[in-house]
Amino acid sequence: MPPEQRARFLDEQCADDRARRAQVEDLLRHYEAAADGFLQPPPAPGITAPAEPGPGATIGRYTLLETIGEGGTGIVFLAEQKEPVHRRLALKIIKLGMDTKQVIARFEAEWQTLAILNHPCIAKLFDAGFTQDGRPFFVMEYVPGSRITDFSDRHELTIEQRLDVFLQVCDAIQHAHQHGVIHRDIKPSNVLVSEEDGKTVPKLIDFGIAKAIGPQLAERTFFTEQGQLIGTPEYMSPEQAELSGRHVDTRTDVYALGVLLYELLAGVAPIDPETLRSASFDQICRTIREEEPHRPSTRLSSLDDAAGAVASARRRAARSAIVRTLRGDLDWITMKAIEKDPARRYQSVSSLANDIRRHLAHEPVTAGPPTAFYRIGKFARRHRPLVIGAAVVLLVLVAGIVTTGWQAHRAAEEAVTSRQVSAFIRDMLSSIDPARARGEAVTVRDVLDDASRRLRNSLPDRPRVRAELHGTIGNTYHAIGAYEAAEPHMRAALDLYRAELGADHADTLSSQGNLALLLKDRGRLREAESVARNALGTAERKHGADSATAAQLTTNLGVIVHALKRLDEAEQLYRRALEQNTKLYGEEDRRTLIAMTNLGTLLMDKGDDPSCLDEAEPLLTRCLEIRRRTLGNDHPDTLLSMQNLAALLSNQQRAQEAEALLREAVAAAERVLGPTHPMTMRWSKNLAVALYMNGKVVEAESILRGLLGSVCRELGEHHPDTLTALGTLAALLTATQQYEEAEQLARQCYDGTIAAYGRDHAEVAHAATLFVDLYAAWDKPELEAQWRTRIEGAPSTVTTADPEDE
Repeated sequence: MPPEQRARFLDEQCADDRARRAQVEDLLRHYEAAADGFLQPPPAPGITAPAEPGPGATIGRYTLLETIGEGGTGIVFLAEQKEPVHRRLALKIIKLGMDTKQVIARFEAEWQTLAILNHPCIAKLFDAGFTQDGRPFFVMEYVPGSRITDFSDRHELTIEQRLDVFLQVCDAIQHAHQHGVIHRDIKPSNVLVSEEDGKTVPKLIDFGIAKAIGPQLAERTFFTEQGQLIGTPEYMSPEQAELSGRHVDTRTDVYALGVLLYELLAGVAPIDPETLRSASFDQICRTIREEEPHRPSTRLSSLDDAAGAVASARRRAARSAIVRTLRGDLDWITMKAIEKDPARRYQSVSSLANDIRRHLAHEPVTAGPPTAFYRIGKFARRHRPLVIGAAVVLLVLVAGIVTTGWQAHRAAEEAVTSRQVSAFIRDMLSSIDPARARGEAVTVRDVLDDASRRLRNSLPDRPRVRAELHGTIGNTYHAIGAYEAAEPHMRAALDLYRAELGADHADTLSSQGNLALLLKDRGRLREAESVARNALGTAERKHGADSATAAQLTTNLGVIVHALKRLDEAEQLYRRALEQNTKLYGEEDRRTLIAMTNLGTLLMDKGDDPSCLDEAEPLLTRCLEIRRRTLGNDHPDTLLSMQNLAALLSNQQRAQEAEALLREAVAAAERVLGPTHPMTMRWSKNLAVALYMNGKVVEAESILRGLLGSVCRELGEHHPDTLTALGTLAALLTATQQYEEAEQLARQCYDGTIAAYGRDHAEVAHAATLFVDLYAAWDKPELEAQWRTRIEGAPSTVTTADPEDE
């Protein structure tokens, strides 16, 4: 910071803390005294400065052949290596006179970044070192390709071919994000494309301004971005143009990829580069933050005749045909990727890539409006033979109905319940109609509350229909985290099923199992166990131990027993449920995946035995792999698998991998489920733990403080998730020497745990360890000894993963 700004800065930061201010000012005086001449003797007379290396020079074991690139601080040479292998490489070195601490830190961060990335579409790092005059260099794969836009135009790639190449770039960026690296300068010149063995292969280069979101690189890159415009303006996100760097995350790369996609599709950038180049610094930043671009199809159709003809020829189609191709999915996808507000953007690169894959497969995209006509049109294109066949079958059915009216009458009688349920739900959903909503935003909760009011006086003579509707509304309330509103509907459904079908019917038992899971989520674990155990016993007696009903209820009871921390009993239930569901439905069915996940999380919680973690990892990895492939990255089940695998990685001390996975899961959950959904809040807590393990204490504490108020308000002060949040924040405050507040939170956690579980439960002993750790750090040995006696012999518990239910 310039010296003239320091006094005001210290006034703001130190306030009345005179001791801290004196310490900082003392450090500054030493810094200024050391800065003049420290290890910097003047050059001796007659000695000239070293010259910049050029073609023919050698650096280490590399001979420079020619200059192939040059930036403000570095030069890239084509170099040749002869031993131990003969090959051509790219060697990057800092320019003479540019070797400041800041530039060297960024340079070293770039080679550290390349060292941790291993993807076929990212240029590989082979070597790094320092020249004789102390300048750092590194050697990487030489990519003899051309810019992605130039390559696509020169080879006249069609829109579909361009999307295929773009998807490879997305996979490379997603790989970087999973390893804690944000590129921050994605643009055509940093994506070089060549042909290898007849295939088009893009290579991502230049991580010189990458931002690390993992601990190994974060310190190297933090000081390079304050108050500087980092990136290339045409491809820079609005949050980069804010200059603070505080809001830059993986969605920044999503924006740049959206700009790149826009240019590949329309042939021009969304913001005119000439406008940016001729603008002042402030105007550039304001334009990036505020100017809303046209859709790609609109931009392409507005080109003059000459430019339009060039764009058409380079895409091997008439301009009108290209415009039709872009309208709809590709317009929506591109515009969502370049949303000014990061919260409205795709929350991950994989989400962007998945939407493009859906478009190519003629499936509905998440960026598109979910109208009935849109989805029906997509289905018809994807299943054209099936649709034609269905039309033929429909004609045959109509003819059959004419000749067999008595069968139709009988079928109508049997289907009356289904029709009435459908009619009620259709009327319920009509509240979303703009004519009825009157311009107001309608939430799922609004629709459910309206349906709940209507159901009170609807269908009094149709108890079976009312039972199904109560169950549907209750389960939906449960799914969105509205537990209190869900319970009356769950109980009404169960009472109606019992009265109409009997206590032994499969529908009654399933309703009973759903109520048990709701009670578990409301923190009433003993009541939940009683309801679930009763239902399972009845199902096994009346329907058989291997029936579908028994399999579902075995899973549900296992989840509740797991929540009660009876791990051995829960393991037996989970293993039985996995065997039952695999036999009934196969490995990739949702019910089997739930059982697979539950066994994995249970083994993780028994992680004192290393063999348990070894068995858990393939179960959780396999489950996530299947769900990513079959459901997509934003599906709640996929998000739950991400969280569970992240919990395992944390237990294996692989905190960086866990953090990357949790960031993706939490960002998607906030969008898909909402920030106050119980699952979102639970995963946010786990993200805070991973951040703390990675040394990001300030961010972790900020998340936990914000979370604690939300979880207590939404779930209650004695809910297990509230207690976990209290304990986690107390442990963090202990580690950061905020002892008084840590003691207060530990007391709340301990008292709440007794209220929730009973005084003799193992979880109470676990809560007591908060005081042992606190008083040990606080140097209060008497209090530490008192609390240590309370936990001797008590089992340890680790609860970071989420068992699943049906």
